[in-house]
Amino acid sequence: MCDGWTNMNGEGLLNFIVATPAPLFHSAVMTEKEREDHCYIAGKMIEVIDDVGPDKCRLLNTDNAKAMRLAWEKVRQIYPHIATIRMCSSWA
Repeated sequence: MCDGWTNMNGEGLLNFIVATPAPLFHSAVMTEKEREDHCYIAGKMIEVIDDVGPDKCRLLNTDNAKAMRLAWEKVRQIYPHIATIRMCSSWA
């Protein structure tokens, strides 16, 4: 799971959670100016997938922001076996 946030100082963050099946915090990345850049976000997603092991990843869950949806396409180009879904609005 990946979600973007802005902290109290207005700085962008990407948080990554791995479900194993219980949620496990993986990492947080300061995005700075790249927080809306889908190529940057996709690159960070791919780093997490590579760290966890692509064979262990089956689903990428994010919010429905445009940058996230565009990042899904980049991830699926490299890992077509990974499905993507958006979080329910009641979760975000």
